[in-house]
Amino acid sequence: MQVNSSRRPADEPTFWSLIDVLGGSVTDESLDRLAETLRGLPPGEIVAFQDRLDTVLASLATLDVRHSDNGASALGDTRRALELSIVAAGHRSLAEVLAQGSVEADDPPDATLGLADIARVTYEDVTGSAWPEPDLWAELAKHRLVSATLVGMTRRQKSHPVVLAVESALDRWTNSGVYSRAIHAGDFGLLYCHGALYDPRIPGAVTGTWWRSRRGPGVLKVTFQIDLDSVEAADEEAAEAFVRTIIDGLARQYGLPSSTATLGTP
Repeated sequence: MQVNSSRRPADEPTFWSLIDVLGGSVTDESLDRLAETLRGLPPGEIVAFQDRLDTVLASLATLDVRHSDNGASALGDTRRALELSIVAAGHRSLAEVLAQGSVEADDPPDATLGLADIARVTYEDVTGSAWPEPDLWAELAKHRLVSATLVGMTRRQKSHPVVLAVESALDRWTNSGVYSRAIHAGDFGLLYCHGALYDPRIPGAVTGTWWRSRRGPGVLKVTFQIDLDSVEAADEEAAEAFVRTIIDGLARQYGLPSSTATLGTP
């Protein structure tokens, strides 16, 4: 049983109508009712319920959650159980808690953590298949079609003029509307460009400045390395020229915009 990688979370009314089946709290009995209701749904809708639950729980990440008996911060499974109990109480209760920014509550029943996995368990029981994990590239493409970054630098390297020039060019590439539209129109999914500085401490590291690309399902992936001692990284102008070389190389290989169209005239 396959679920489309372009899956979307359940809409708010559908999700909260299913949560209302719990009757305001999580118990063994209310979990059984929810599981039975989920069983009556198509597998894709069970997945959509879980995806919306994960989204709602993520909205509680910055909430100040404390034990009502001693005021101590709730941690680990206890915090997650308290978050789930907030969700189980319903949409209105969640909105009130988010508006307050903090909540003190008694420890919820042991069954509460079961809400976190009820959809997964039900899906696997109904379909006989493993839970379909979301496609990483499809998830990233929901937020940004072009992502070009340079990572793994020391504090001193971050202020290096060549590094600053590369990051500036990558940032303009990432935010280029021309390039994003081309990625979308070309049905690439997204462009993910990931680079690092040459580090001799890494086993097997090869000196030099280079780049390569590979097109896979849902992504055009580019990797590159910059050796600060190479000709391509001699100064800020050379550093930007290297980024332009990557963009122009992709233009020749995949028909994407040139560096001039993407970054402007040098």
